Amino acid sequence: LAHIFAELRARGTTLSMDPAGPGPDAKTPLEHLEAVGRVDFLFLNDQEAGDLSIQLPPDQKLFERLADTIIVKKGSQGAVAFTRDADYDLPERTVDVLETTGAGDNFSVGFLTSWLRIGDLETAVRAGNVFGSESTRFPGGAQVQHHYPDLMAAHPELFEHPTP
Repeated sequence: LAHIFAELRARGTTLSMDPAGPGPDAKTPLEHLEAVGRVDFLFLNDQEAGDLSIQLPPDQKLFERLADTIIVKKGSQGAVAFTRDADYDLPERTVDVLETTGAGDNFSVGFLTSWLRIGDLETAVRAGNVFGSESTRFPGGAQVQHHYPDLMAAHPELFEHPTP
């Protein structure tokens, strides 16, 4: 992955990573993340941040070692995004929850879609919350994908530049 990430980075690609757990060596899990090189966005959930011993807000050295932006998904408590200079702690969108499978992955899709279209961190976290929370209304985590266009149309402030 380190070679692939380096090549993609050289081409100007936006890189994100959403690791699952602390990795194969619980004593030095951050070294496994560092091995692939810095990314633009590191997505973690509360459990993963704890497993990786990442204190919130993250130590400034983590931004040098891991990512420009560290996003922690907090389930029904929303999400928080940290950069070297700012943090955004945004509440979750309230819905009737059926199942939480895939909510974090859907959060990442909403976040990245908004980020790549608008480029505003707070807006992207809000978009992630919309996609992540909406996915909990369906079983299995994938059915929400059919609703992405409708969600984007219902929330143009999160996915479209304002018209002058």
